[in-house]
Amino acid sequence: MAGLPNDRWPGAWPCAWVCAVALGSLWSPGRVRAADDSWRCGVSKRPWVELSFEEGGWDSKVQQSIRADLAAGLRSRGLLVCPPDRRGPEAPLASVQLTAASVTRVAVEIQVHDALTNKYVMREVDTRNVPPDARGLALAAAAEELLRASWAELAIEDATPPTREPPPEVREAVLPANSARAAYVLGARMLLEHYAGGQTHLGPEVWFDVWFSDYVAAELAIGYRHGLDVASRHGSVESQAAVFGGDALFLLLGGRGAALALLTRIGVSLATLEYTGLASQGGSGDQRGGLHLVARALLALRWSLGEHAELRLEGGPGVTLHGVSALDAGEEVTGTQGISIQGGLGFGVVF
Repeated sequence: MAGLPNDRWPGAWPCAWVCAVALGSLWSPGRVRAADDSWRCGVSKRPWVELSFEEGGWDSKVQQSIRADLAAGLRSRGLLVCPPDRRGPEAPLASVQLTAASVTRVAVEIQVHDALTNKYVMREVDTRNVPPDARGLALAAAAEELLRASWAELAIEDATPPTREPPPEVREAVLPANSARAAYVLGARMLLEHYAGGQTHLGPEVWFDVWFSDYVAAELAIGYRHGLDVASRHGSVESQAAVFGGDALFLLLGGRGAALALLTRIGVSLATLEYTGLASQGGSGDQRGGLHLVARALLALRWSLGEHAELRLEGGPGVTLHGVSALDAGEEVTGTQGISIQGGLGFGVVF
């Protein structure tokens, strides 16, 4: 009753449709505007640092270089750098002021007023041995180091409580370079998948993430699927599968330590799918199977449950690259062809 697996290629249009939906969800004009607004001084709700230059003794190119290099360094940590005249809805985490006595002076004074620990930190930087075209980068690096030094006491357990709750971006910024930023996640989830060919699969899956940076990770998964029974002319068809998956994870919104973050999971899953034919009285059935390959592009909403646990809700479309069908007397009953919709809920342990 269960026939030989059929190899199906859905054609270019379904693949193009899935790609268009995935890319459209990520790069729609509304999303681009939202992403732009999230990094615009005076509009963004992100935590920010105020940067100002005391008048006199500054070359405009050096100012521009310092501003750009400091902004790039702190942006990688989820923090904005803004001038005093473009204040955000929240007060700045710190105010950085740079002072130069004259254009020719090689020592530059950096002063930081830290709103979190409520103290002033000051440093004088000698750029005598720094080439003129590298002074902006050197001063930006010095300013960032001074900020991290000021925030370092936040990592001390018995330190004086901060004057305001530091955001996760700041707590991550003061971790040592070789520290325990959680780089791995081990989790389990329950999944539901429905295929245009008629199959509906449910089952558990275990996943393992390896984060290579704050924004990119690789994920491996292994799981089991049980298909809902499908009635046929001479009985019914059962199905089950062992599934292996490989995906790339990209962080779209929020930080690694943020309470809420949006990710996208793009990859493939390979399954060994088996159909079992259950014949009605007087008939006979058999078992047949094959390999099932799906490409997918999912969105995942992640809730952080403290530093060592997370919940993840995910869903999105997929397209079958290699399908498997069940036949009854030569007639196709059900299969895993065409477009699919997948969704799941999982819990992970971060370490």
